[in-house]
Amino acid sequence: MGLLSILVPIALLLFRTWNAERTDQAKSLCFADSGPDDQKLAACNTLISTPWVAPEYRSAAYRNRGIVDLKKGLDDQAIDDNTQAISLNPQDDAAYNNRGLANSREGHFDHAIADFSRAIVIDPDGIEAYVNRGDALFKTAHYESAIADQTKALSLNSLDESALVDRAGDYAATGQFDRAFDDESRAIGLSPDDAEAYYDRSIVRHLKGDDALALSDVNKALDLDSGYSRAYELRGEILEKLGQRENAIADYRSALHLNPNVPDAKERLARLESGIR
Repeated sequence: MGLLSILVPIALLLFRTWNAERTDQAKSLCFADSGPDDQKLAACNTLISTPWVAPEYRSAAYRNRGIVDLKKGLDDQAIDDNTQAISLNPQDDAAYNNRGLANSREGHFDHAIADFSRAIVIDPDGIEAYVNRGDALFKTAHYESAIADQTKALSLNSLDESALVDRAGDYAATGQFDRAFDDESRAIGLSPDDAEAYYDRSIVRHLKGDDALALSDVNKALDLDSGYSRAYELRGEILEKLGQRENAIADYRSALHLNPNVPDAKERLARLESGIR
């Protein structure tokens, strides 16, 4: 037996072993729940570009790369990656949900709703798809359908804060302020240190005409987050309504100091400073 006939099988064995180890390492990094995004991206790229990786792993690699795309704000790439994942595994409800998120962020709400709906068909108990479809329906002014989706999500998990907050917004959009208030209060009960929850409830109270209580909530929001520009703007609006002109001016200025692109604060400040009521 020649030397070459001995060395070639050994080399092939070593190559296969090295590639198997490399692929296993890529799987552990690509499919990990945590870890640096760049590391996860490189690992997913390895799985996608390796010809002998099984379709189910390649599909999952596309989906997980799509998650990194979403985190980086690369919505078009997220759509492409999740489309690839779906082509390899048409029953991947997570890929439909993630593609729906990217479509929604791009303003393609009809496509997003279709994606979330397909995810729900595959997994009727998938809370995230109901919440996300409800959000897309809200953005297209289908408020009653949005309420139905958030209510369904809450029937699956009554402690889902996203569904509570979103349903509160849906109720407020349809003038159901008492129900909106109840949902916001439940959300605060779940996250008592969440400035945005107090801000949202302050809006509901302001819309109801309960401005003294609205002021209390927005003050709490600013206690929790002193850099919350929208809360300064809202407090300025409430103070203006309560006749506290100088304090309202101060809050509008604070809002614009934190975020110069707040259009309502800019217009209200100019009006108050010019003495126009």
